[in-house]
Amino acid sequence: MLRLTLYSICAAVLVTAISYRDCVPAEDKKSQVIFVSNLAWVPEKLTFPGNLSVSVNLTFNRNVSKPIIDFELTRYLFGFPLKLPCRDSTVVGTCNNINICWLFNRSLHDHDPKNYNSYGHKLERMMNKTSGHFWECPIKAENVVVENEPFELTELSSIVHLLADGDYTIKVMAKENKTGPIIGCIEVNATITGSGPGSSSIFG
Repeated sequence: MLRLTLYSICAAVLVTAISYRDCVPAEDKKSQVIFVSNLAWVPEKLTFPGNLSVSVNLTFNRNVSKPIIDFELTRYLFGFPLKLPCRDSTVVGTCNNINICWLFNRSLHDHDPKNYNSYGHKLERMMNKTSGHFWECPIKAENVVVENEPFELTELSSIVHLLADGDYTIKVMAKENKTGPIIGCIEVNATITGSGPGSSSIFG
């Protein structure tokens, strides 16, 4: 869930006013498996290219065999929410029933040198360094703590620059089947400004 959240946040050249909250519905609290107790980065204003330090405390309280993600990206236009459509090739936008195992496997088995600095590979290497292993399915019960881990932001592909400046909400909901219940949810609010052209891939 952290990876998808960061993929989405990396869809702008400058992001400010970051806040987040746990968004598991009350009726699904008893089924919650994934908890994010801290998510922060310094500096709060992200510039591409640039560098930042990432901190996160992510807990899985039991094994998750085949996680599925629903992903919502909402832009506020004159105060009115507008959900952005899914771009299947990048998993940017409002996308449902994303197979996380497939994303993990694609990243682990992608040995193309030109994709070494893609965000997927960078996040895999960061999680391997902090947790001692690459992420793959089934996701095992564990607590992952990342403290002030350096992360390089490179320029982005032109497709994500279709996102205009403005206020956004990024919501990531994890399930174990398409009908629920929701086992983890995080909602991130951000103001995006200063969009511009880029050249490298998010995922590889």
